[in-house]
Amino acid sequence: MKYFISLILLAFLIGCASNSTVIVETSNHGLSEYEFVNLDSLYQVAGKHYQEGDLDKAIEVYTATLQQDKKNSIGLYNLACCYGLKGDGENATKFLKYSFQTGYEDYAHVLKDTDFDKVKEYPEFQEITDKINDYLGNGMDEKLIVDNIPTKSFAKSFVYLPDEFDEAKTYDVIIGLHGWGDNAKNYSNIWKTIKEYNVIYICPEAHYAFQSGNRVGYSWFDWSEDMEYNERVEMATNQYVRDVIDHYKGKYMVGNVYLFGFSQGSGLSLQTAFWNPDIVDGALAFGGWLHEKISEEEIAKGTGMKIFIAHGTEDKIVEPAKSDDAVDRLKMLNNNLKYVRFEGAHTIDRSSLKTGLDWIFKN
Repeated sequence: MKYFISLILLAFLIGCASNSTVIVETSNHGLSEYEFVNLDSLYQVAGKHYQEGDLDKAIEVYTATLQQDKKNSIGLYNLACCYGLKGDGENATKFLKYSFQTGYEDYAHVLKDTDFDKVKEYPEFQEITDKINDYLGNGMDEKLIVDNIPTKSFAKSFVYLPDEFDEAKTYDVIIGLHGWGDNAKNYSNIWKTIKEYNVIYICPEAHYAFQSGNRVGYSWFDWSEDMEYNERVEMATNQYVRDVIDHYKGKYMVGNVYLFGFSQGSGLSLQTAFWNPDIVDGALAFGGWLHEKISEEEIAKGTGMKIFIAHGTEDKIVEPAKSDDAVDRLKMLNNNLKYVRFEGAHTIDRSSLKTGLDWIFKN
């Protein structure tokens, strides 16, 4: 099932909630009375159960999540796949039809998706595949070439300036790198916690938009089977973050620069920091990981940076062991490295964020 696999592949890359949020009690987090939880994160939990072969649990989580997000076509498709694997032709057909009604359009993929092998003889499912074959019978897909071209364009960012901002004064800057599925505007709301540190807070938006049900999310990376293309995307994204820094250095009097990322943005913040220690002074990384490409030599060159890492002990999307591994690899930073594990899931713990900001700006 291609769409399940791509979502699980992006489990390390998921970001904070944008429009897809539900409210849950968080009395054990020490944050506030309520917390907004990302529905996309719950989809990832369902996908993880699918990957582990626990189809009943995957169906349970998908069903509960889709009750809050009834128009998520990919979620509905993935639920159909779960029923297909169980051999439940009635429900596989029903939710496949629902996915079409809400916008799922990769009809050719349905024909080759092995998750439906057990139900392909079910009469109503056969009706669907027959209609798809008729629709695709004109051979148009065989003539279609999808290509990616390098281009330059303007990107959106959201900027908060300190109270009583004085353009003649120098200010430290925090660059907020949102997670997969999030957007810059939503991530900029963390300014409420950051503003007391008298910094400029800048949230650029990732380039790669994707449709998730009735909303648009953004990713810092695009993926394909072309590994050379993936490498170029990775380098372009890191250059984009550097361009953001250079742009605002030309606009404001900038002191130190810190990257602040969550999930996919967390991995990007650490990667960009160690690839650019000449212009980055540190990073705050929540619920992420240190890219395996970062070498010991690159880490050694970045020992002057301050790196704060935080991770929820109950994170089911990016396992806390990912941050444990990052801390172990970064131990040569000594006093310039601080690690906090907080009680919570795949989220930014506000108390831990204040701990990191205090450590960087008040030490």
